[in-house]
Amino acid sequence: MSPAVALKGVKSGPDLLGWSVPAKVIALENRELTSIGKWTGRGLEECERLARLLQFRRQGLDADLQNRWARSDFFWRECNRQLRVLAGDAKVWTAAAALAGVEADGAGALRDAVVDQLFIRTHLALQAAAAKFSGEKPGPNEREFAYTGHLRDLCSAAGVSAEGQAKLLVPLIDRWIEAQSEAKKWPNAIEITRDTIRRVPQERKYPEKLIWLEFLSTKDSLTQGPLKPKDGRKLKTGIQQMEQLRVQYSWIPVAFTLIGTLRHLRAIALGNNNELSEALVESQKAIDYEPGDEAAVKTQDGLAQNMNSLRARMEIVLREVRTGYNKRLSAEGVKLKNEAQRGFTPVNEYVKSAERSLIQQDIAAARQKAIWIDAGYAEPAADWNERASRLFMVFTEIVEKSPTGRTELEVFVKEHMAGDPLLAGLAPGPAVEFLAGRIFPGEQPRPEAVPSAANPEPFPEYRFESNKPARGEEPFFFWLFSRQGMRLKVQFAIGLFLLVGGLVLAGFDASRRSLHDLAYRAMLAASNDGDYSRVLDAGENFLSHPGLRADDRAPQVKALYSEALVRWFSSLPGTPDQAALQRVRRYQQITGQAQ
Repeated sequence: MSPAVALKGVKSGPDLLGWSVPAKVIALENRELTSIGKWTGRGLEECERLARLLQFRRQGLDADLQNRWARSDFFWRECNRQLRVLAGDAKVWTAAAALAGVEADGAGALRDAVVDQLFIRTHLALQAAAAKFSGEKPGPNEREFAYTGHLRDLCSAAGVSAEGQAKLLVPLIDRWIEAQSEAKKWPNAIEITRDTIRRVPQERKYPEKLIWLEFLSTKDSLTQGPLKPKDGRKLKTGIQQMEQLRVQYSWIPVAFTLIGTLRHLRAIALGNNNELSEALVESQKAIDYEPGDEAAVKTQDGLAQNMNSLRARMEIVLREVRTGYNKRLSAEGVKLKNEAQRGFTPVNEYVKSAERSLIQQDIAAARQKAIWIDAGYAEPAADWNERASRLFMVFTEIVEKSPTGRTELEVFVKEHMAGDPLLAGLAPGPAVEFLAGRIFPGEQPRPEAVPSAANPEPFPEYRFESNKPARGEEPFFFWLFSRQGMRLKVQFAIGLFLLVGGLVLAGFDASRRSLHDLAYRAMLAASNDGDYSRVLDAGENFLSHPGLRADDRAPQVKALYSEALVRWFSSLPGTPDQAALQRVRRYQQITGQAQ
């Protein structure tokens, strides 16, 4: 059953969102196109190309309002593909502007209106309608997220700016990531987050969200109960991934805390497998990444005790092996001996290493960069570590001076920043606001309410009767000539080629088999009659038309053919004429090919 559609502030008509796009442009969706043009997009004029886009949009919307999701998804994907091409083709929009009676310099505005009102707002309205079935905590496969995905792809196709994408997508993306995370669909949540970082790099929360997702994904993959050797390998992979992220996003202090937690868990997993020397290193790194973690300190003490116990036990075992007759260590014994020999050497080397010093520097730099970002300053092109460190020191000095009010705070900030070459180029305003919020939290003015527009722009509202998909597959001919499902199409084409080729070859082989049967019977009959000329004719017919498979009768046919030639040739009166010699040459050719 088709869902009801209700509009608020919009007059019902052939196009639900056409209140400002010129009517003549809207009417293009009704333009007749040739079947080939409609299916393939070939041979269309500029306005017809736009007409095809609007027709696909209409079919996608109609399918959505009937809950025929497979069909609607096909058309929305095709709309985005077409829009990616048309958005940059000025000829299309110039032709559309001329059709609508719009000045040529308004072609760009017409394009933006079509994208905004006929596509972006459609997906927003469909997403809002589908979200009513999802509730506050939607599942990972709710229909609303299909519209979020289509809207995301639409932004790419239409070239929407990062700022524009942030306004449209951030609330929807947050809901999408949360749903995937709640369902522990970690790869999906991570992929969505990575894509969002590429789209809206100015939104600083997503790199931190990505780090959290990688952490939770790794932690969720571990064995419930005592950690096993396979958990140590999983943790190593997860730590490597998060190390890359914390270097890439060097201004996120929580990355060190989360890596420290994973290193602590890996130390436990290694310790459970008696890999104590490496476990001690991981445990020390866990403490360095997350100073003050009492659990990691406790684990380190336990590992050290276990190592001392192991070394004491191995001294006794090795003494018995040396003094006993025909005694040797097992594979496990050799492993424990090597662990005892390594002992505390690896962890002592790490404690003295440049790696540890660099980690400690990176932790301090991350905290200072985070303050830089929180204060409202953009990432500088160079010397971020030094500049962030200096800003942190300035903030510390100002706080220690205990300014008595906002006016005095502004004076302190301007004095410190103007006199520092690393900070002289920064505007003091963000620093004042940042410090005032921490020194005088009770004096911060409440943000003023943003007044609502007097005449809000009309927006459609769709109501679906169900959140269950109805039957309705992808349209075959549209799909066949589209770029969707190319792998399946290639496989189908190869299969069809093999099938047709097989049928052709089978038909050819059957016809040759039938010809061989007739020639063989004729040869035997002629041989019984002593008619050697007919035997030669039948033999030539058999041997000069080979089949796909070898015929078991070929040796017999060749023998009869050779014998008939000799008898026929010897019975010729006088000198052989050209016809006789031609037959001999024919014999030589055929028997040579039939070797």
